[in-house]
Amino acid sequence: MKTVSIICAGFVLGTCLSAADPDHDGHDRAVVADSPTVQLGVDGARRLGVEVGAARRHRASQSVRAPAWVSYDPDATAHVGTVVAGRISQVLVKLGDTVRAGDPLLVIDSAELGRAQSDFFQALATADAAVSAAELARQASERAKGLEQVIAPAERQRREADLKRAAGAAAAAKATAQSARNGLVLMGMEASAIDALASSGTVSPRMTITAPIDGMVIARDVAMGRIASPDQESLVTIVDPGQVWVVAHVPEGSSGAIRAGDAAVVTSPLIGSPIASTVAWVSATVDADTRSVPVRVVVPAATGLKPGAFAQVEIRPAAAQGQAPIAVPSEAVFSMDSMPTVFVPGTTPGSFLPRVVEVGPASDGLVPILKGLAEGDAVVVRGGFILKAELGKAGSKGCCDP
Repeated sequence: MKTVSIICAGFVLGTCLSAADPDHDGHDRAVVADSPTVQLGVDGARRLGVEVGAARRHRASQSVRAPAWVSYDPDATAHVGTVVAGRISQVLVKLGDTVRAGDPLLVIDSAELGRAQSDFFQALATADAAVSAAELARQASERAKGLEQVIAPAERQRREADLKRAAGAAAAAKATAQSARNGLVLMGMEASAIDALASSGTVSPRMTITAPIDGMVIARDVAMGRIASPDQESLVTIVDPGQVWVVAHVPEGSSGAIRAGDAAVVTSPLIGSPIASTVAWVSATVDADTRSVPVRVVVPAATGLKPGAFAQVEIRPAAAQGQAPIAVPSEAVFSMDSMPTVFVPGTTPGSFLPRVVEVGPASDGLVPILKGLAEGDAVVVRGGFILKAELGKAGSKGCCDP
């Protein structure tokens, strides 16, 4: 067994103990055996401030704070476009206007719509003619059946064949007319408008774009005389201003305990008082660029929060389910050979052994011990850095070896 001097910090002991100082007895020296055991002795451990405690279970309950940005609720946002190309002839809303579902937003004059209506009229006329021809063929066939004694069998067969051809042509013509009508529906015309168009017989290539939801106009990309096309993602944007999203970006290491329904408090320079809410959604993925997890909180817009504003969210995770983990103070855990390690008492008084453990993320000054310690196990909770230093001295065979 080899004896080495204790290297001590002045803020712990006030003065360092010298190996050559004859006033100190053997208890003031740390003895490191060939095995990784540190021998301080009972008195030496006490003087050096090495404290031993019991490993206890602890559930972290600290809040998580994260920066956030305010946005409108995409589920209550409508991007209004057009399914037909045409020139804008009227713009009926301004930014900030409040609209109801069905209110007109703008009017488009569309040659494409006019051609589709013309095709519809032609299909209707063809269908009407085919239906009339089929009716005449039916009447002729019925007369032939009633005059079997007068009309030759060949003539009756011819009339029946004519009826089948006419009925088939009528069915095809009606299908074509229905297809043309469906085309107008796909272009945004309501059924009542198509019925009125069919009754009038006049092409009306003017399309009125209406609001699909109640809300407020927050953006528009329109002007009289401009060409609008289906390629444009949005001509007018309408939102329901009743609520906004606050999306916090929580560091991935702090996101594991957060669940939907957890209490949340939102603060922002725009509002005077904090807003209490709850977590509505936690992303299942980590943002690869920021290494953060998006967490959404929904709050009423009447609170004064404006989309695009910066905010701060404090999330208070609810107690986790199941048994709380064993935890020790952060200062009790060291990295030795790249492995998390704690010190535990050895078999003789005043001796200590390193023990490799598996740990979880630190929280509130405590480190969860997932493997390596049982509840109630004795573990060094303070002064472990002295034990680590002694092991390092013994391994390096430094200048203080006698």
